[in-house]
Amino acid sequence: MKGARPRLNLVVVGHVDSGKSTLVGHLLYKLGQVSNKQMHRNEVDSQRSGKGSFKFAWALDETDEERARGVTIDIALTKFETPQKDVILLDAPGHVDFIPAVISGAAQADVALLVVDATRGEFETGFTSGGQTREHTFLVRSLGVKSLVVVVNKMDNVDWNWNRFHDIVEQLKPFLKQVGFNLKDDVQFIPVSGLTGDNLVERRQDKLLKQSSHPQLENLTGTLDTKRLPCLLEAIDQMKPPERMVDKPTRVCVTDVFKGMSSGVFLGAKVISGKIEQKQKLLLLPPGELCEIKQVEVRDDRSAQCAYAGDIITTTAMGIDMSKFYRGCILCDPVITCSVTNRFQARIIMFHNASTILVKGTPIEVHMNGAYESGEVRKLISLLNKNSGELIQRKPRCVAQNSSAIIQLRLSRVVCCELYENNKDLGRFMMRSFGKTIAAGLIVKIKPAKVSRSGKSKMKSKS
Repeated sequence: MKGARPRLNLVVVGHVDSGKSTLVGHLLYKLGQVSNKQMHRNEVDSQRSGKGSFKFAWALDETDEERARGVTIDIALTKFETPQKDVILLDAPGHVDFIPAVISGAAQADVALLVVDATRGEFETGFTSGGQTREHTFLVRSLGVKSLVVVVNKMDNVDWNWNRFHDIVEQLKPFLKQVGFNLKDDVQFIPVSGLTGDNLVERRQDKLLKQSSHPQLENLTGTLDTKRLPCLLEAIDQMKPPERMVDKPTRVCVTDVFKGMSSGVFLGAKVISGKIEQKQKLLLLPPGELCEIKQVEVRDDRSAQCAYAGDIITTTAMGIDMSKFYRGCILCDPVITCSVTNRFQARIIMFHNASTILVKGTPIEVHMNGAYESGEVRKLISLLNKNSGELIQRKPRCVAQNSSAIIQLRLSRVVCCELYENNKDLGRFMMRSFGKTIAAGLIVKIKPAKVSRSGKSKMKSKS
């Protein structure tokens, strides 16, 4: 690790049609990550389909279904470099139907880009209670993301009007503060056009300045004036990676499973804590079987012999049948293992727009480790002050929106987890009910598993 460039796992979120894939595709093209040949092919194909403006988006939206629908469906993952950092980029879907994929991507991320549409009426649509701007922001913050770049996209649609940019920023700032972002140190606002490419890799504030009646860009990125406002690439380069749990026991979360060309099982994974290296023996949980690591590749770096906490990797595991692996299982230190259970107590914070009121027996879905499992609320233990954590009421009859509580959950099958105080990534989860994200949770007490009569213990692998 000594001397290695810092790595950032960057998720891109935002309301559907805010231009995320076009923005990212154009950025990658300008950085040389998409060849002229591929871009020409995308241009021809998109024009043939009557979607000429999608040529950059198709650098990421590669499946027939994504191209036909004009939306990203699953997480697209690629790599690029800034002057100081190596960035793994995860482009998440914006459509409400694919929120589980957003949760999966955000769970792997260190930092985030929140893309909003500057077009009049479009920003407002995404920012209302029914839009995805708010929900995506809640999700990334609840899953541990602290550093955020708000990308005000499609500025060409409003002629790079400063007042429009300023108005959007002023609407977002109190919301971001309420969600828990530190506006002064951890949030940047950047105006861009993903379609024309302006202000992606080179500063182009000249257009903004022509429309500006405000000489200072106060409280947006410190007290920088518009002439010093960074471009998107510079803003990403300034983002701060979180502290890595390198010194904790090995925990590697499986995100994808493939049949390898040779012997062994080919895995996509994220190193949550500790390290993983060739010839290392690890315990696969929940199945409880030992395997040996054959090779480790850190996102296209085939020379890597090992990977550390925070790395998104591919690896080959030997000694276990492919059927035992699935999204959400954990490779861990065989001596210091993580917990495997279907019962735990958690401190939850209900979202302000949660449509479900929790009572004993309420059906829920718990999203953690890139997968999700159905379950139900078993106990309402206490209501807490959302800000201070102080006890308000014991054994409440219900838990409603915009409140905090300690509750006990029981899942239909076991999951790998840890106390939040010991491992933040394995100790947090999102909770959904009836197709809506309603709460974020932190595990505070783990209880022994209670297995169903069928004896099944494998967590469902749902992409």
